[in-house]
Amino acid sequence: MKTEEVPIVTMFIKTVFLLFAVFLTTSNLSAQSHWQMTGELIIKGLDYGTKLSRIVHSSSGIIYALDSEGNRLLKISSDGELQNWIGGFGWSDEQFDLPSDIWVTGLDIFIADQNNHRIQRYDIELNFISSLEGVSEETGIIDFEYPTAVAQSSRGDFYVADPVNGQLLKYSSEGDFLLKFGGLGYSEGRLIEPVSIGITGNETVVVADRERNLIILFDEFGNYINSAGEGLFSDILAVAITKANQIVVLDGDSKIIYLFSENMNEYSVIDISEVSDRFVQPVDISVINEKIFILDSDTQTLLQFELR
Repeated sequence: MKTEEVPIVTMFIKTVFLLFAVFLTTSNLSAQSHWQMTGELIIKGLDYGTKLSRIVHSSSGIIYALDSEGNRLLKISSDGELQNWIGGFGWSDEQFDLPSDIWVTGLDIFIADQNNHRIQRYDIELNFISSLEGVSEETGIIDFEYPTAVAQSSRGDFYVADPVNGQLLKYSSEGDFLLKFGGLGYSEGRLIEPVSIGITGNETVVVADRERNLIILFDEFGNYINSAGEGLFSDILAVAITKANQIVVLDGDSKIIYLFSENMNEYSVIDISEVSDRFVQPVDISVINEKIFILDSDTQTLLQFELR
């Protein structure tokens, strides 16, 4: 009798485990049904050779984009028409050398001008305002080099990603240095290749580290909170935050969008390849009014999802 009870107990345990695993998978993917593809927007009026690499939406729906090939900042209407642009290769005002990231507020545009070691600031009509230099021409003092990402909090402070030293630097709205955190390395709270920054409504700083393929969270004082994604991502390219504080992550290699809860404990997915076979090279995401836009740099197209 005892030899027959063991398999029954084992089978029962396996059945319970299997049902629990199915429950977890279903709960992880449950939010996917709420995000529906609602359209594609082709950017019109672009010159031949334009290579859009980053996009962001203003609160009014205007699209601002970076052309990495032409070193340009573009202003695009909500229906995809090119309205204006500035830039070209160089190191003067209104010129760029590999613009790598963009952040837009109601009044300002911040550009991470990577090879010029600076953050350029413009108004929403593309008029130059100021430049924060990472390397001082007068003293040679280096604050940051080759910035790859920039983001501004609701308090007005802004953050700059410095991949050379694996850190983030925080500045006041006037450009005064406040603090730095992170540090080069693979241990907890360390960074190797920060490529994108998001900030939640609670001022949590969300960093996408492409080399480590991790999402790493800090509080506004630079204290490490936690990280997520180990073994999940294959090529993190961008992060954005929804109005409900969902953390949206683009994995370019797998063409998957991950939507995490604010504490990163749960997630759902959108598989881009399942909803559009025209998307070749997704490189960035933008979030506005519970809509997610995914940029394909190969077709210069935005794929739109809405929360339903």
